[in-house]
Amino acid sequence: MFEHGMCLNQAVDEDARTAPGRGLKPEDTLERFFISGEGPGSLLHQFNAHFGNVVCLKRQLPVGLFHSGKVSRATQLTPGQKSAVDVWGVSADENSVHLFELKAKGNVALGMLAEAFYYLWILSHFRMGHIGPHALSEEQPLAAVRKARQLTLWLTAPALHPLIGDAKGPVLRAFNSALQQTSAELRPLLFRGEVPDVTLLAST
Repeated sequence: MFEHGMCLNQAVDEDARTAPGRGLKPEDTLERFFISGEGPGSLLHQFNAHFGNVVCLKRQLPVGLFHSGKVSRATQLTPGQKSAVDVWGVSADENSVHLFELKAKGNVALGMLAEAFYYLWILSHFRMGHIGPHALSEEQPLAAVRKARQLTLWLTAPALHPLIGDAKGPVLRAFNSALQQTSAELRPLLFRGEVPDVTLLAST
């Protein structure tokens, strides 16, 4: 039985976040570009060349938390009813789920780290059965998270806040130490350029 009927929100339609006639925010543009294409030069191809074997990339993995088994304003425990990880993908062997929190050029807020840690904490508790999927939704895509042995959330941006540092720095090492028993980790993933000319950097 899920504790206090806690559940996650449903995944939203990938194109529903931008209303007709409205411009895309920089992160939305980056999300859409990140999942587009699978051939040489695509971000999926670049990522697999250096870090993993992800089959495809998708948008919007739900992480909004609610109680009483119902998604509504009255039952929400976290801000917003459509909280979601920006981009995610599953490895070919289904043992790993890669999550990407994206920030566009100029957005180097330190809050990115707390946001990413929260996402991993929520999904780790989901994997342990403390939190369920929304009662009225199918468990996919969250079934892939529960099945996987490892979760990696990539802090993806042209630059990170100086206090975050790199993968071997004290801040990320401390966060990853706290996550160690959950088979989850935070890693930096830097890129250069702007849409449509984006290159992932392998030295993270």
